[in-house]
Amino acid sequence: MTQPTYLFTVAGISLYEHPTLGDEHPLLAKHNGKYVSTDFWDKPDHDEMSDFWQDMLDAIVSKASGYYFQTGE
Repeated sequence: MTQPTYLFTVAGISLYEHPTLGDEHPLLAKHNGKYVSTDFWDKPDHDEMSDFWQDMLDAIVSKASGYYFQTGE
């Protein structure tokens, strides 16, 4: 199996290119040994990456506590 290709680190988070879709897929971030899709197609700045990471961690905590919400309703 092809592994994602390391590109750069922003705000302490390593970002990777998708192993088969390349630049046809948003960048991947690594969390707990697993790759997570981001919203970024290009290198984010420090604040954008920090905001994304905090949102992702908040979502993990919300799901772990059994709290789910939907947006757009």
